[in-house]
Order: sequence, then C-alpha cells, then structure tokens
Amino acid sequence: MNFDFFRTKLKWRLATVAATSFIFVSTLGTLGYTVAGAFHYMASVVDDIDDARAVTAAKGALRALQKQLGATVRDNAYWDDAFSQMSGPGATDWATENWGSTTANYPLYDTAMALGTDGKPIMAYHKGEVVTDPNGFYLGKLAQVIDAARRPDPGRDGVPVSFIKTQDGIAIIGAAAIQPSAFEDKLDYSALPVLVFSKQLTPTVVAEISATFTISGLALQNTVDPLRALHAELKDMEGHDVGYLTWPHVDPGTTGYLRVRPTVVGAGIVLILLLTAVGGAGFMAFRSISSSERRSAYEAKHDALTGLLNRVGCFEQLEKAVQSNILGASLLMIDLDGFKPVNDAWGHAVGDELLRSVAARLVDHLPDGAIVARLGGDEFAVISRDQVLKDGALAARILTSLSSPFVIGGRTIEISCSVGAAKMSEPGTNAAELLRRADLALYRKDMGRGRSMIYSPSLDEDAANTSDLEQELRARPCKRPNKNCVSATRRRHNA
Repeated sequence: MNFDFFRTKLKWRLATVAATSFIFVSTLGTLGYTVAGAFHYMASVVDDIDDARAVTAAKGALRALQKQLGATVRDNAYWDDAFSQMSGPGATDWATENWGSTTANYPLYDTAMALGTDGKPIMAYHKGEVVTDPNGFYLGKLAQVIDAARRPDPGRDGVPVSFIKTQDGIAIIGAAAIQPSAFEDKLDYSALPVLVFSKQLTPTVVAEISATFTISGLALQNTVDPLRALHAELKDMEGHDVGYLTWPHVDPGTTGYLRVRPTVVGAGIVLILLLTAVGGAGFMAFRSISSSERRSAYEAKHDALTGLLNRVGCFEQLEKAVQSNILGASLLMIDLDGFKPVNDAWGHAVGDELLRSVAARLVDHLPDGAIVARLGGDEFAVISRDQVLKDGALAARILTSLSSPFVIGGRTIEISCSVGAAKMSEPGTNAAELLRRADLALYRKDMGRGRSMIYSPSLDEDAANTSDLEQELRARPCKRPNKNCVSATRRRHNA
C-alpha cells in the first residue's frame, strides 16, 4: 500500500512537471506570436495611414490648383472693362496687352486665349508665342471647355476648371464667358466671347506640389499600376482620366519595422532558445522523474543485497499467481541452517557474500518459471507457477543445490536449509494464506535440518493443539518459583 502511494505520488509529480513545462512553453510561444503579430499589424496600419494621407494630400493639391486657376479666370472674365473692350474694334490689342503678353513668365498661367462666338481666336498665346490653332493645341478638346464656359453662373463661383491634354503635355485649364461683374439674367451668354487660361503641369510644377504637400517621388504619368504606386486621377470636363499624379508607397511602418527587425529577430532567437531550454529542462526533468520512478519501483520490490525480489515483490508476484487461478501454483519458503554461526565466526561481510552466493545458486539450479525472492535475513522464497516440477521435486532440488560447500574468501563454508511448501489446492486461496501455510510447514519443529515439509491440514490441527495446550498451561499455577512453566512445558511438548 505504501509503495502504491509512493508510485502514485511520483506519477503526479511527473504529470505536474510535464503540464507546467507545456503551459510555460505555450505561454511564451503565444506571447512571441502575439508580439510579432502586433509589430506586423502596427507596421501595416502606419503604412495604410501614410498612404491615405498621401492620397488626400495629392487630391488636395489638385483641388488647390483648380481653385487658384478658377479664381484667376473669374477675376479676369467677370470684369466690366474686359466686357466692354472685347466688344470694340481694339479687342485684340487690349486682350494681347492684358493677357497674351503675360504668358511669357506669368506664374498663374502660361496659355491665354480669347475666343469669339464663332470659335475663332481673338487672341491666343502660349508662353509668349502666338497660337494659330487653339483647338489643335488642345488636341481637339477645346469645344468641351467652351461649352462649359458659356453656361450661366449666377453665383459667380462656378467657373469650370479641369485637366486637359495639350501639345506640350497635360495642363490644368479654366474658362469663362467674358461678361459684366454683376450677373445679368437677360444676357445671351452663348453669344459672348470666352476667356481661356491654362497652366502646364511641368516637372517644376509637380516638384513644387511634392515639396509643398510632402509627397515623395511625385510624378506625372499617362498610365498607372495601382499595385505598384499610389495615384490621384486628373479628369477632363467630361470626367474622363487624362493622366495621373503617381508616387511610390513610402511604407514608413514597414521601413521602421525593418530598422528594428534585427532587434526583433534577436529577441525571437532568444525566445526560441529560451523555449528550447525550457523544453529541454522539462524533458530532462521528465526523464529524471521517470527514471527515479522506475528506480524507486525497482528498489521497492527488490533486495539491495542479492538483487532478488524482496518480501513486497514476492507477495505481489504471489498475488498475481493467485489471481490467475493457477491451481498448480506453489510457494516454497527456505530457511538457511547454520547461517548465524557464519556471521558470528567471520563477520557480516562474509555472511553477506554467502547470502549472495545462495541467491545465485538458487537462480542457477531452479527452472526458468520459478521466481526466487529473499524475504529477509537468511530466509528465501520460491514461487512456482507451473507443473515442471512437483512440489516435492522442487524442494529436493533446492536442498541439493545448497548442500554443496561454498568457497568464500578462501574459506569453505557448509550450510544446509529447511524448506516449507504450500500449494494452491483450491480456488479462493489468497496470497496471505499461502504464505501462512508455507511458513507453518517451514517451522514445523520436528522436521529437523536439511529437510522439507509440504503443508497439510494436519499442521493446522497440530498448531491449534499446541496453542490450546499453552493456554491451558498459562491458566495453571506454577509450582517452580522464578521459572517459566509455559516455556518448559513447550519444550517438553516439542520434544
């Protein structure tokens, strides 16, 4: 019972170590995975935020350009003096002086045109040079701009501004009918001349947008790959894309992550090493406890001197034999005759060596199916679970095996033994009963040395008679003072 408790305790310790190691390793692994995921998520969020900021900034820059050009067109087209001058004979000279000549180096526009009701130019300049074919300069798209410009604008804030392709590239263009400063409801706007301003989106202009709105790598492109670059669309009067402002993904989050990645990788390696160390420690602890359990189990069931089964191991094997209902199973108990004088004469070291020699000789001379055990002191036991040898034959082999002298340390030692045997004669006989019967047969006093005795029910009757006689003697008054009457009587009875 004590051994089972100890073994159960060891198993619980083993399970506790394994569970603790698993929980610790799992926790650290989960923590590492969570930290790595958090870094990746934060980098992705920062990248997305920066991309959204850049797109918003680029579109804001385009709206700012449109608003600026629209204001310039409105200031020059909604002008009483311009309205009166453009209907007189000096319209061309006046328009050239006020608008055309300034295109050479004016920052707000570099193309200025005044177009009559027939679509022909009253004045048309581009960067200080006369434009002979305005519609050709705008690649055939000027009519759309003029149609939008001649729509009435009662609120004075609806000047159409968009982007357009020109012979010099993409430009931002705005146009409005030249009209009085105050809106006149009865005025025929379709019959008014139109003022057109445009500004080319040159690399210089794009660079200024990039610097002003902090958009690195900004460029003007005719096409775009959305997967490779961010972009903002440039739309014409009809809402079609005529070009794109593009710039690469900056990915500041990823960039920052790449900078700290060596540290993260180093921490990951340390974590892996820690996990490995914890796992190794857990495994070593597991092996150590498992080995300790096996060693403890072995030591609890085996005799340290001879290596044979001890009393606990013998009783366990005997119980297994009984539970198997093997009616031929038998137990033989052996007591060495003359062992004490050996100890007294030559010491315990020689006595221990003699016990080891006895154990070896029993193992060598008995059948393979026999189980040999040392119960303690000079007492041995043999369990036989087959019918290779009958009880008498097996006892005789034991007596014969120990009858030859032993040579220990140059000394020749002769001993003998007594054997008491009991076999499972009927179902239901338990291990404790077999042990009692074999012990009763072994210590039958009239057996003498070097003899064997097999248990029979008569031994129980003799033991009962002896016990009754002792009880009777104890009840009688003793007539010999200072003497043990019961012991004396027992000696006479046994004799």
